Amino acid sequence: MTSNKETVLDANFLRKTWTHFNSIFNSVSDGIEATSISGNGKFYKWKIIIVPKPISKTINYLPEGVFSVKLIPNNYVRMVAGFSDLPAITDVDKIIDQRKQAYLQYKTKASGDWGDFLSAITDNMNNTRVYSTLDKRISHVVSRAWSKDADYLPYFGWDSFFNGLLAATEDPDQAWESLRAVFTYQTPEGMIANTSHWLNSRSGFISIEHSQPPVGALCVWKMYEITGDKERMAEFYPKLVKWHNWWHTTSDQNNNYLLEWYSSTGIFQQARFATGWDDTPHFLGADMKGTVMGADAVDLSALWAMDAEYLSKIATALGKSDQANNFKKEQEKMNAQINKILWNEELGVYCTRLWDSIDNNKPGKFLTRITPANFYPMISGAPSKEQAQKLLKVLYDPNLFWGKWIIPTLAYNDPDYPKQNYWKGKVWAPTNYLMWQGMRKYCDAEHLAYFTRQSVDLFMTNWNTSRTCGENFNSITGLASSDNFYTWGALLPRIGLEAVMLVDENLKPIPNKGVAITENIQMQNVLVGGKKYSISLIKGQFSTSEVKNYKQK
Repeated sequence: MTSNKETVLDANFLRKTWTHFNSIFNSVSDGIEATSISGNGKFYKWKIIIVPKPISKTINYLPEGVFSVKLIPNNYVRMVAGFSDLPAITDVDKIIDQRKQAYLQYKTKASGDWGDFLSAITDNMNNTRVYSTLDKRISHVVSRAWSKDADYLPYFGWDSFFNGLLAATEDPDQAWESLRAVFTYQTPEGMIANTSHWLNSRSGFISIEHSQPPVGALCVWKMYEITGDKERMAEFYPKLVKWHNWWHTTSDQNNNYLLEWYSSTGIFQQARFATGWDDTPHFLGADMKGTVMGADAVDLSALWAMDAEYLSKIATALGKSDQANNFKKEQEKMNAQINKILWNEELGVYCTRLWDSIDNNKPGKFLTRITPANFYPMISGAPSKEQAQKLLKVLYDPNLFWGKWIIPTLAYNDPDYPKQNYWKGKVWAPTNYLMWQGMRKYCDAEHLAYFTRQSVDLFMTNWNTSRTCGENFNSITGLASSDNFYTWGALLPRIGLEAVMLVDENLKPIPNKGVAITENIQMQNVLVGGKKYSISLIKGQFSTSEVKNYKQK
């Protein structure tokens, strides 16, 4: 620790140092000794060495205590803690440097016109890898700020799958373990809870009343492309199938194959929490019909079709051709219903559509608060060429969505856009990332390049100035907002990686020729198919070479 001015730092030690541990502290000459006792009667001795010695300590077998150290400019205060024999304080810098050099040898990083946009991903994920004594797991959580108790940092539904994808960039073992964490709380019926492993007033430990957007198969497939780990993909495949099938048992209550957002509570806001867009105006005007919104949801229906598409890819890779064909048929059937019922010819976009007030089997009026959800059918490949042209005309309109910081979660002309409050007009990385999956199927190379460039720039502008990874971003100022250290913000630089490089059927990196990237980009230790590569895009020329002697753990 260092300081730019002389100050005194107090370090507090509490009797209850972890949820299931109680500790007693004792002052010793070079620091502090402690004995921690677990709830099942196991004793653990540990120690902290401090150099220079604290200027004061008030411990002496007290159950709670504090020590104070003086920080002087240009002088370090060093602390070493551990359970076993600790190294000499003079050896610590050497040990840390050795570990650092070993890590840097295989660290995923980038240089060039976008800066180190890959380290921005890995640094954020490393910061949110935590251990819980509750389920005895090390996993990635969305942020350290969402609970005062480290044992109850939440596993949010779709966030956890994005965490797995982002963590796989450099830490495949822990990426798969983070998926195991959220699947631990999959219900017997197959639902992945909106939240689990979290104590809060809204849902308690687990929100078994509703789920969240089905992005699991997308993330698991991309994790397979990164790691080449077919065995682990096979482990999660039946769990993903069970979740996929669950949706039609709860969320198609007008029996037209399209899906509605569901909450067993029958409360509108609870169903809106399920969307992942907690306060979006997109669904205003829909009433609850029992346990679902009385509206065929354009976003959920398209994401479910996307889920079927990626389950088909997974099934094919696992040699399950019959199941792969069935999932393709599901995708095609859902896309057909989306085109039949949710296409709004007047507006030139897809819209969520109310059930008819007299006969719920007939479609009613469209909901027309336009958000990125209205473009989601591009993700599942639903639009025809003519429909796509009309969709993109709306998307590219500078008076609606296509500005500097894109894509806002409300159109610029929406009355709530100026509020820039949560899902009312801000840019959200998961929205951009999902839009990217659809845009890459329909957009031209120049527009894809602009979208990529603005997504990366939005993130890196904040990262380079304040090292923040925003839960969301103000689409007027471009500043990170809400939680400034939230993992899925790093999906924005992930778009940059996918814009430069695709993964072929042999799990090899190949150039993404569909995006007109003119920047010079160099990337080191990029994990593809379980191997690491150096990849460069210089003056439009793509080159790659495998990093030798790398082995996954």
